[in-house]
Amino acid sequence: MQELHIYDGVHALFANIGWERLLSVDFATCPLLTQEFLATLSEVNHEGSFSFHIFSTPHTIHVDQLCTFFHTPITSLSQPTPAFDVREFWYSITDLEFYDSTQSIQTSNVHTVLKIALKIICNIIYAHIETTKADKAELFLLWCMIIGSHCPHFGDTIIKSFHTVIALRTGGAIHYGGLIYVIAHSIMLQSPPWYTLFVGDSFRLTQQTLWAMHMLRTAPCRYVWMQGRFTYFNIPPPLRPRRAQQVRCPQSDRPSWSTQHPDCADATPISFS
Repeated sequence: MQELHIYDGVHALFANIGWERLLSVDFATCPLLTQEFLATLSEVNHEGSFSFHIFSTPHTIHVDQLCTFFHTPITSLSQPTPAFDVREFWYSITDLEFYDSTQSIQTSNVHTVLKIALKIICNIIYAHIETTKADKAELFLLWCMIIGSHCPHFGDTIIKSFHTVIALRTGGAIHYGGLIYVIAHSIMLQSPPWYTLFVGDSFRLTQQTLWAMHMLRTAPCRYVWMQGRFTYFNIPPPLRPRRAQQVRCPQSDRPSWSTQHPDCADATPISFS
């Protein structure tokens, strides 16, 4: 990102919601977020706690501890969600009056920094779904990153995403890891062996990785940004338990700026056109 002169813009967007450390997290060092964790994960209760099992031992922790683990701000779960008009926001970044959730932000007339920031955050939070579409939940995160006045609770957001994985992809039966597992291991399984996006404490998003993601190609004296290949980060859905004599089949499958959030001391509203 440094060589493409977009790192400062992407970093500023993440900093606006206090999630900038996600750009330097080595997601392969998250051993707790595995099969047993998701298989036993409970809903977050009114006190902000949730329970799970690790090595057959029950645990109960507060959702804020996930924020601490990922170095994101701890905010109150009762913090009101700001009013978000997805059509108005879509128009502000694309000049398109009609919003359709099946539209792709990657092929729309959207600033490159916004495209890259959205792709990164979606592959962290929503790695289990198609990330080239302009989903409302994804656009809400991007809107928060731009305005810098609302800091989504990372712990609560990611637990809800875990439950989406359980409900939509496996029917409650978890067999192969979870969201963070998908991010870390799918990169190792599907990427060329000579590089990885997450190395130590650095997030490598270079020209080479963007080429591999089908998001960038070079032309004489310019870059050409493309739609991208959303399956780059994804692995196939977990397989259902096998029954006797049963054959396993493959699955198919311009906003107004306001004051910055108190948890984001370095946040600055950003305008892209």
